[in-house]
Amino acid sequence: MPAGYFLGPDARDEAAIGGQWDYTTRLFRQAVIQRQGPALTTGQRVAVRRDLVRWHASVVVLDHDSEPLKPSLDGLLGPGRRVDDVWLWEVGQRPVPGR
Repeated sequence: MPAGYFLGPDARDEAAIGGQWDYTTRLFRQAVIQRQGPALTTGQRVAVRRDLVRWHASVVVLDHDSEPLKPSLDGLLGPGRRVDDVWLWEVGQRPVPGR
């Protein structure tokens, strides 16, 4: 978990607890509140990938309340995999563009 545990916002509650309020957290929080995932620009893709690398993330998990983010995550990390009632993306440590 980035900077410790992180419980992200869902469609019913705008609060997020723990972790850092960095670029990716703010971007995805706004998308969940608006119920629409962002069409990521090249600059946003780079920023999100940098956060994932900095966090040493190995997997991204998305629950049903956050499904509007799925197309954005599919575009960023490739197709997600459905496991029970969540979506999973293996992040890996691919090089960050522009580094």
